[in-house]
Amino acid sequence: MTFTIDTGIEDRTSLEYAVKTYIPDWFLDALDGYPPERIARAFSEQIISEIDKPVKLDTARDHLTGHWQFLKALAKHDPAAFDHVITTYAERMG
Repeated sequence: MTFTIDTGIEDRTSLEYAVKTYIPDWFLDALDGYPPERIARAFSEQIISEIDKPVKLDTARDHLTGHWQFLKALAKHDPAAFDHVITTYAERMG
């Protein structure tokens, strides 16, 4: 017989945790039923659109840093998506 003791502590480095904690509910509702990897990739594209829209670089910077906790998890679990976000921001800086 085996059993698991649930300590109630989630793995805060997991992609699942980042998706349910750092992505807004309105976005999650639109992608209900999709796997966390797909949701994370789609949200990284949303961040890119937020970076591209503003006229002022300060506003683009605010959008990027506002998602930093999510981006840290994305860097660990999907480095290519993270690199795409950071490269877009770097290109935006000109």
